Amino acid sequence: MSTVYATECRLTPSAETRPSSIQGIGLFAIERIRQDEVVMRLGGQLINDETLASLAPPYTA
Repeated sequence: MSTVYATECRLTPSAETRPSSIQGIGLFAIERIRQDEVVMRLGGQLINDETLASLAPPYTA
């Protein structure tokens, strides 16, 4: 059985990113977040070392 990974990123409508007084950019709740609510899902694409090495900087193997 193969594993399927999300290809897109998602942020709940209950939160937003904005400048943080602590450091850089922060994640802030703009409404109540339920205990079982998924706040953020990060997606992407799995690649092998050869593909990574062929990418332009700043990505390196």
